[in-house]
Amino acid sequence: MLATVVRVPAEVGQHDRRVTDIDADLDTFAADEHTRLVLETTQISGTDPHAIAFDTLLAVNRALTTYRDEERRCLREARETYAPEGAAHAAWRPFDAVRSAA
Repeated sequence: MLATVVRVPAEVGQHDRRVTDIDADLDTFAADEHTRLVLETTQISGTDPHAIAFDTLLAVNRALTTYRDEERRCLREARETYAPEGAAHAAWRPFDAVRSAA
């Protein structure tokens, strides 16, 4: 029991850092996908404005679907990171927040 309590602050910090990394990875993914989408849509050409609009719509839809899937994966990974935490972790978090803010 005492060993568990002693590990809690380190585990909370480790879990929070992992979720911060997951969030940063998602931000990078979104920026990269935006760049890819801009490049893809600027290469759409033709003389039929309806075909251009349709191709653009398909590209945007692919980008949104890809982002949605990556966001879901990141949320799942964050939940799995916090899943092993118990009551001791929940009790420590308010103190950790105060300590981090100082």
